[in-house]
Amino acid sequence: MSSILLTGASGNLGAALLDQLLTATPSTTKINAVLRSLAKTGAHLQSRYGSDISSGRLTLTEIPDMTVPGAFDASLRGVDAIIHAATPLPGSDLSPEAVEAIVGATYAINDNMLSAAAKSGCVKRVIITGSIVSVLQLPDDMTSGKTYSDADFNPITREQAPTSGASLYSYSKVSSEQRCWAWMEERKGEVGFDLVFLLAPSIMGRSLEAGFKPSKTLLGGVSGVYRELFDRETVGFMFPYFMDVDDVAAIHIKALDSSKVPGNERYLFFDGVVSSNEAANKIREAYPQLRDRVPEGGEGKGLPPTLAQFDISKAEKVFGNQWKGWWKTVDASVKDILEYE
Repeated sequence: MSSILLTGASGNLGAALLDQLLTATPSTTKINAVLRSLAKTGAHLQSRYGSDISSGRLTLTEIPDMTVPGAFDASLRGVDAIIHAATPLPGSDLSPEAVEAIVGATYAINDNMLSAAAKSGCVKRVIITGSIVSVLQLPDDMTSGKTYSDADFNPITREQAPTSGASLYSYSKVSSEQRCWAWMEERKGEVGFDLVFLLAPSIMGRSLEAGFKPSKTLLGGVSGVYRELFDRETVGFMFPYFMDVDDVAAIHIKALDSSKVPGNERYLFFDGVVSSNEAANKIREAYPQLRDRVPEGGEGKGLPPTLAQFDISKAEKVFGNQWKGWWKTVDASVKDILEYE
């Protein structure tokens, strides 16, 4: 690929993707990183990647509202591939208006991306960051004892979306993905690119994003570590299926190679499972100064015997399975939390 467009470059995964795109691709590859606000993140990226920007290898493009029709059209001139990692995230507001805003924005951004890719005449592959929650419905399916694969779709309905932030996120991810596949099916043979969905698990590890601030209220793996293990009387329950952010980014980079990664496919992947018990106990062992903040693992916080299983053989065949492992990943999150504090 000689030119790649990346969305979400100011987020946790996007920051890792940008870093790897600049180090793992040939020096002749041009990267266009889309940001919602140059004022917020431009200075940080200028400082970190000044030589790449001055050489013209890295371009920073501000698109304040990616839901506007035609938002990506100008940015895709000469682009071979897209990595679309940006996604609207729900907050605490679950009103009908908030639900419509999140779902509508997710639909509009994906539609704009696919339409722009079709009009470009040069894009060959679109890679979209999906989620493992597009495969199973939380919380019941997670303890169903069943085995899920990339052939499964979360059956959550629009009516169930407002029940929690996690449900709204799940609905927006699976419904927008299904909409993308329908878009591709309707235009089969008419567009010059293929589509790859990467169904990522809980993402943990270090953060390269500008102004990183750990939070106990947001969705995501780092917030899960902070919320469920820190400053509690007993450990909480972390979403157990995980992968380090650098490994997730590496999978996206590998997916650019159409000779090795078949297109028009969805790939379900994760590194393994980790329980709150083992994570808490290992943190207490490695960081004695945190023993008054991180409680010991207790009864009921291990992995349930009926934990759902996943067939990830398709992803392992093309991406491999040599990843960092749970402790290196959790440890990186803990280091970032402590550094911030």
